Amino acid sequence: MAPSIYDEHFLTDEEKKAIADFGRAYMEAQSRGDHAGMDSAHAAAERLRAGHGYSGGGDGSAYMELAAPPESRSSERTYVPQTDAVNSVYDAAKKARLAGLKSAFDANVLALQAKREAVPELYDGRKNDLAAQAEAAQRGFDEYAAAAGLSSGAAGQARLARSNTLQAGLSALGREEARALRDIDSDEAALKLKYQDDIARAVAEGEYERAAALLEEYRKAAQSAVSAARA
Repeated sequence: MAPSIYDEHFLTDEEKKAIADFGRAYMEAQSRGDHAGMDSAHAAAERLRAGHGYSGGGDGSAYMELAAPPESRSSERTYVPQTDAVNSVYDAAKKARLAGLKSAFDANVLALQAKREAVPELYDGRKNDLAAQAEAAQRGFDEYAAAAGLSSGAAGQARLARSNTLQAGLSALGREEARALRDIDSDEAALKLKYQDDIARAVAEGEYERAAALLEEYRKAAQSAVSAARA
């Protein structure tokens, strides 16, 4: 079992690593049917949490404030909702999650920018290659025409045809380049929409979980008050 959201907030890095180790020991003991080993791993994790004034409950995922020692409290003390602690934990989780989304978004934007910047260079090279091939072909034809004694009119018509072919090829490459840039623009727009959706989803899910945690705190406080009244 990994550290809970409360462990992540209250424990030190070394303690969180120890909690993770105890969780693995618990799972290994469970796979062997070793109940004593499971209890030992759980108790070790609870001792760490107790040092910060709370218990993780039966599965380590809760936040249950530990009662003060008998000499420092009244027998009628009731549970106090830990709303500040819950809000602090969920505020930190929300900040971390949004920061993660922003980091991923920025990395993807940079990748698209690099891709966009590479397009003109790629197509300039292809256009230059096409022009060089056309020029070489024209020189070859001119030599052939001179050797064959073709009329200037025939040679001129052939030259015009080659020029038209070159322009058609360059135009096709230009259209292809424009499509490549439009595709990148479309990818960037989709990326921005997804980022906005991810933010909205992260906030909604986090607030739902926060509300559930706060509701549980108030439920425990109400239950504690009823128990104290019956005592």
